[in-house]
Amino acid sequence: MPDVKELQNRPPHKDLDCDQVVLANEKDGPPTQNWKTFLENHLSEIVPVDFLTVPIVIFENSATCCVFFRMDFSGGTPITGTNWEGTGIAPHLACTKAEAKDTAYLHALENLENNSDNRMQKTALAWTREGLVTTLSPVSLSTKELKKYIGQYGPRHIKLDGETMVYQKKGRDPYVMTPMGDDRFMIVGLDYFRIQFERDDNGKVIRLVGMYNNGRRDGNDRDK
Repeated sequence: MPDVKELQNRPPHKDLDCDQVVLANEKDGPPTQNWKTFLENHLSEIVPVDFLTVPIVIFENSATCCVFFRMDFSGGTPITGTNWEGTGIAPHLACTKAEAKDTAYLHALENLENNSDNRMQKTALAWTREGLVTTLSPVSLSTKELKKYIGQYGPRHIKLDGETMVYQKKGRDPYVMTPMGDDRFMIVGLDYFRIQFERDDNGKVIRLVGMYNNGRRDGNDRDK
């Protein structure tokens, strides 16, 4: 039986006649562990386990266990309907390399939010998800649109500095605003606070509502 390094360095298609290699430290479970369960726990988002057969080669020593198994991609994967043999892999969450981490994070947030029965938890997850969506897909507003929000709303003041919206509450520091769409804005540097503008029936902005990540809201009408 070859040693671990030799197994790792072998091209799996040629020397071992299999299509994938999984390496697991002993902390992941004993060599006798059910490997389908292991793959379900560790690779379910990458490899549908229905495509796996029983391991065809198992090698172990005191620290490492190597499992080689066959995978059948001849019919494509059920997640994307692609990945046909010889055509490469098409992920079900396609994105650029730079966006990969945030895209995976967004996917996890969506799953947690959809599966949560706790109202406060769902509110917190939605808050984080909406902020991440804005980061991944920035909203752009024209200067003409931004000017519609300028004004005094009780102790709160909205101004336009060049092409940048600025929010300032009386006696506090000013903060840059980032549009989220639908008359909502994030406040740079205040992750727990956002602004929602409200309009009248004619489309005129008449009210500013401060929104907090714990669900609390407070608002001020626009000064006449």
